[in-house]
Amino acid sequence: MFSVLTDKINQCAERIKLGEIGELDKLFALTYGRLKFYAESYLADKGDADDVVNETYIAFCENLEHLDTSSNVLNWMIKVVKNKALNRNRRSVRHVGMDPEAMDALAATDPMSERDDAMAIRGALARLSKDEQELFRLYFVEEKTVRSIAAVLGLKKSAVSERINKLREKLKNLLF
Repeated sequence: MFSVLTDKINQCAERIKLGEIGELDKLFALTYGRLKFYAESYLADKGDADDVVNETYIAFCENLEHLDTSSNVLNWMIKVVKNKALNRNRRSVRHVGMDPEAMDALAATDPMSERDDAMAIRGALARLSKDEQELFRLYFVEEKTVRSIAAVLGLKKSAVSERINKLREKLKNLLF
């Protein structure tokens, strides 16, 4: 029912729930890149992404007892990232003087509502060129290193890094 990655994350979460604290490193390795990508896509200040992701891991640990590890743990974590990022945006907007009610209204019109997330992502991925889809698969799905992608594609590491950055920006533009 779930993808291989989702199954790995769910199994990892279950082992953490059973007290295998060493599995936290594995969970981090499996989820960090995706969570940071989502955090950056929602945040007005991209520098806050690491803080939001760290807060998400704290929320994971605090809620582990009640978390259903047979469901999609990654989706739960992405929702936490989204909520924490939107809350951080609200706080920062309050500091610069925007009306909190206006910010709430803006959040309510968020085009990336929870039920539309998957559909929007699929649509954005479909708009990518074959080369961009391949890069997305290698980097975000298979979590290959820039070095290994460079070897597979016959490119320099700097070229791969530049393409990944351009791909991120393109996906942000397609999604938001």
